[in-house]
Amino acid sequence: MSNIVFPCPACGTKYSVPPQHGGKTTTCKKCGAQMAVPVPAGVTATIAGSTRTIRRSDIEEAARPIAQKETKQIVKRSPTVEVAAPPTKRTVQVDMQGGESVMRKEAAPQQTPPVSGSRFTTPRKGNTAMVAPPPVATPNRVAPPPPVQRGAPPRVGAPGRPAPRSMSPGGQLQVSAPKKKSNGLMIGGIIGGVVLVGAIIGIVVMSPKGGAPATNNSTADGTKSNSGGPKLEGDKALLAQLDREINEKSSLPIAQVRANFQECKKRKDNPDFKTRLSVWSEELRKRALKDGGAADVYDIAVNELEPEGVNVSELIARAFKELDAGESVTVTTADGSQRRVFREDYRFADAAKRLGYVKYDTPDIFVRNYSQWGFPEYKTYEVELANIRADAKGDYIAPDKLGKLRELEGAVTKVGKALQDQHDKDGFAINARMAFNRFLDANRGGTRKERMFEPKVLGREGETVEECWTYAYYKPFIVLIEKSSSADDEETRRNIESKRNLLYQLWTWFDNNIRKPFKLQRQRPMGNGALAEREGWPMQLVVLKDGETFAEFVSRSNPGMAGLARAWYQRWDDRKIKDVDDPPEDTVLPDMEMVLTYDEPSMRDPAKEWSNDSVLVHETFHMLSDFYGANPQTFADFLKAPNYTSILIQEGLTEFIAGFEKRGQGPDAQYTFCKQNHLRLAAFQGTYKTLKKKLLYRIQDLLRTPDYGAAIRIAYDRCDQLKIQWLKRIGSQFLGLYYESACQAAHFFSEYKDEAGNYPYREKWWKLVEMDYTGTLELTSRDPEPVFIKVKELFGIKDDSDWDKMNKQFVDFTMALTPEDVGEVLEPVVPDEGGEGGGGDDKDNNIPPYRPSEQRQSAILPAQSPGQDRQKAA
Repeated sequence: MSNIVFPCPACGTKYSVPPQHGGKTTTCKKCGAQMAVPVPAGVTATIAGSTRTIRRSDIEEAARPIAQKETKQIVKRSPTVEVAAPPTKRTVQVDMQGGESVMRKEAAPQQTPPVSGSRFTTPRKGNTAMVAPPPVATPNRVAPPPPVQRGAPPRVGAPGRPAPRSMSPGGQLQVSAPKKKSNGLMIGGIIGGVVLVGAIIGIVVMSPKGGAPATNNSTADGTKSNSGGPKLEGDKALLAQLDREINEKSSLPIAQVRANFQECKKRKDNPDFKTRLSVWSEELRKRALKDGGAADVYDIAVNELEPEGVNVSELIARAFKELDAGESVTVTTADGSQRRVFREDYRFADAAKRLGYVKYDTPDIFVRNYSQWGFPEYKTYEVELANIRADAKGDYIAPDKLGKLRELEGAVTKVGKALQDQHDKDGFAINARMAFNRFLDANRGGTRKERMFEPKVLGREGETVEECWTYAYYKPFIVLIEKSSSADDEETRRNIESKRNLLYQLWTWFDNNIRKPFKLQRQRPMGNGALAEREGWPMQLVVLKDGETFAEFVSRSNPGMAGLARAWYQRWDDRKIKDVDDPPEDTVLPDMEMVLTYDEPSMRDPAKEWSNDSVLVHETFHMLSDFYGANPQTFADFLKAPNYTSILIQEGLTEFIAGFEKRGQGPDAQYTFCKQNHLRLAAFQGTYKTLKKKLLYRIQDLLRTPDYGAAIRIAYDRCDQLKIQWLKRIGSQFLGLYYESACQAAHFFSEYKDEAGNYPYREKWWKLVEMDYTGTLELTSRDPEPVFIKVKELFGIKDDSDWDKMNKQFVDFTMALTPEDVGEVLEPVVPDEGGEGGGGDDKDNNIPPYRPSEQRQSAILPAQSPGQDRQKAA
């Protein structure tokens, strides 16, 4: 019959053994798992050796007392060397080489092996071959000889190795003729067997109920047997052997310790074996901790010791520490493609769970949202999780680490849920938070290049950017606030809330009166206007903590504006700073599409409150106009042609809107825009009186000034026309004088009523504003005449008499107004000493005219951009 081929049930390693080994048990040489050799169907077990049926002469040889016999090795000419093993008492352990067909000679499971220091196995039911055990010669068990390398015969005469049997030249085993004493022993063995069979038959005949086995399990000495019948003498020998090995247990190989444990476990119904089971359990536990491989340690703990009530926590911990989490394998998908997947080791996963480890996954909402929202709580959680995972195996988190992680997770969830709830209410909380994160990231510093708002630039080196900045928002604005030493002061918080309220109401006015009626679409940031509108990118205002920091920022960005502004809007995101055309390499240009102002206690003076709010409205309206006005420009485009038809639209309209009426105070105040700008009105009336009722800027002059250089040039020409040369001495105030005139002209166009109570210019004025914002009326160069012709047609101007009539109406309307006291006062222009102050020629007609500074290179191409020139007639 062919060999029995079977796999290891644990790891799948295949083995091939002769059929006579069917029914025996063994240990896999690869993974250590226990397994049984299957018995082929229809096979009757025989008294078998290693690879052949044992001959009678071999039986006789094996039946001798252990002290007298020698286990002989049989050397064949074939490369396979078979080594006979001594009989064993316990369930036979088949010793195999993984995947090979070599097996040590063992006693057949059906025979009753001799007691020669080995252990007995109870005969199986139905066994027809019974061999009487030989007398015990010595209590010491004889270990099987070591395995011999295949393909080479063992060395004759080697220590511990018996001499091989001789082989015939033809390769046949040469068996010596049995000696007479051997025949006598054989005959004696046969006779003994017959006597034993007769004794068994006698017992059966004498048993009660016609041969039924006795129900009393007690032996003659009163002890109970394991099988329900007479107690085998072999159990005593096995117990004696176990007791002897207990004394030398520390020197036994772990496989033998494991086998002894299993023997006791099988017979634990016997109190004697149960007592010894605890000893071998503890020894197996210790040896597994010391000598076992990771997989063996797990199997011993889970499959063998734990069912016996042994504490296996140390074993599980060691297995978890040494086992691999799994391996990456290639799998074939349903469409035939291949991909790498991670296959987790089931032992590792089970050990992790037994130790209380949890397979931790970052919550999905953390990945989707919280990681982007930039909470300090999330960053703390992220760092802790990274540290834990650096020391962990797989995705399992230790119980002591999990508690801290859950605590941090709860803190993140709390702030994340609060932000989401707020966003559900206002539709903007998340947008503002992400804009704040982008601002922080852009100003962290730590590189060779300076960031515009990094702590070092702000004079706060040693602080983090998070420690320097916070924010507030009101759709569509975000207010980025530099923290001061009193950042938590109630007055500071209330002041920021007041600004936020003001900005929100300004947006509402702009949305209802300009954006929607003119059907404007967002244009900035350049190239991303539509995306910014769709995703709700906030428009930014930066509030510095004091005027000194603000002045430093302005002086670095545009020296010509230093000391002249309380707020500043810079719309050029591509304009170079500091050295105008050649910024130093260590300077990073900021995102200049923002409004910049500052907040300090001096600005909270009630006498300056109206003025401060008006300045903030002015600069923020500039930003709204540029973000939504058609035909957005880069700075290079602006050098070719202005983006407004005149600075009357750009600055006059803005100053008019910055005039407001206010009801209430603080965050609850209500604003009405496009009211009288009392500061500009008072300054205009004072200047008009100083110039003896002469207009430095007439309506037609205001409408044909495409840029600030043109405004200065017109003022010089008017000084010559009006013969007020002294005014040239203070030419630096010309833009301030233009602002007050332009503001009042915008107010005049919108609010002037004729004698019939009609508004003759309101509709025409707002039509001009619409044409400017929508790009219908557009300058293609710095020559204002092509546009000025269309403006005259719009207002119905045919000749100079029409301009004279409009200018008279403008002066009469404006001078009849009464400015209110809003605290701060803008002083009107006054003549310098030696000047006639009224309009006659100066004594010295060769007074050099005012010329722009180096920052203002020419009267046509000013250095200042829209909104930079908050100059006032000081």
